[in-house]
Amino acid sequence: MGSLDKLKHWVKALRARLAPAGKEAVRTDVVPSSLSTALADSTALAAPPPATPAVVRPGEEEKLAVAFEQLVRHFDQRKLRFQADPEEQSVYASFWGDLFLVRVTAVVEDDQRMFQVFADAPIRAPEGARKLVAEAVARANLGLRIGKLEFDFDRGMVRYQASSLLPPSGELDDELITRLIGAALSMLDRYLPAIMSIIFANETPADAIRAAEADLEAADDEEDEDEEDEDEA
Repeated sequence: MGSLDKLKHWVKALRARLAPAGKEAVRTDVVPSSLSTALADSTALAAPPPATPAVVRPGEEEKLAVAFEQLVRHFDQRKLRFQADPEEQSVYASFWGDLFLVRVTAVVEDDQRMFQVFADAPIRAPEGARKLVAEAVARANLGLRIGKLEFDFDRGMVRYQASSLLPPSGELDDELITRLIGAALSMLDRYLPAIMSIIFANETPADAIRAAEADLEAADDEEDEDEEDEDEA
């Protein structure tokens, strides 16, 4: 078993101990402070800084208010535990991914007329590992289509950001909310074990990201083989 697989196995075992039987997968509690040496307290992860106020055209403010109401309704109808901040037009919640408890911030942005999702990873890279983590983030971001990984070098924090422009109507539909939150969580599920293997198992960024993307490379190779078979036929 490679170091990345061992790390995934350890995190899954840790999660099993933290998640009581019968509880929903969506949680707003946090990892106990006794584990803070490995996992950062998710309540301490800062939301994205507020955007510079923009000049709002007549009627635009009402559209943005509708989008925020639809965002709140999306969480409420699914009986998810969350916090809503009308002033920042943001919703905060925590979700269990495959391995980690992840704090998610969903925002309706005034200045860009945009819907954004930020998923904060519950780990903090020590100073000595930050150059390697930054390299891993750069390698992982190459080719990503929906959003990107972001790394706060000063704080050692990793998050995933996904966004979409709001349509002229200002409507924010359930499919878009689900797609962006799902993309952010799935990308952290893919790349966080790789980043942890760099921090805790001394993997190189190249090897860690290659292992995280092994299934993607295998799928690409299979697709290429199918195309070659079709050409030969």
